[in-house]
Amino acid sequence: MNIKKIEHNNITTLSFESPEVKSVNDTFPLEISDMSVLDGYLAEEFALGNHSLIIDLTNISYMCSYGLSVFFNAHRKYSNNGGKIVFLNPNPSILKLFSTLKVINIFEIYDNKMNAIRSFTK
Repeated sequence: MNIKKIEHNNITTLSFESPEVKSVNDTFPLEISDMSVLDGYLAEEFALGNHSLIIDLTNISYMCSYGLSVFFNAHRKYSNNGGKIVFLNPNPSILKLFSTLKVINIFEIYDNKMNAIRSFTK
């Protein structure tokens, strides 16, 4: 898994790419082996002062519950320290995981990047 970072007006968007993906529209699962990298990356972003994050899940086909716990812990850390994480374009299976594990109402989820960006100005 590769993490792509784009910064714009103090908002950081993180998206995910797989080295094996052959085209722009290919998706891949976030594997349990990716979680320590992801957890470390989110902690590093926080330490760098990037407290406004959009996590773009467009290319993610599946995520295990451990992945959700990484996102949940990061969300809590950011929220408790004046930051914010929102999610962009999770697919139906990820939305179902969010719902099953009762975090769908905790996370802000957007299907449009402009709305996700605007959420930081509310």
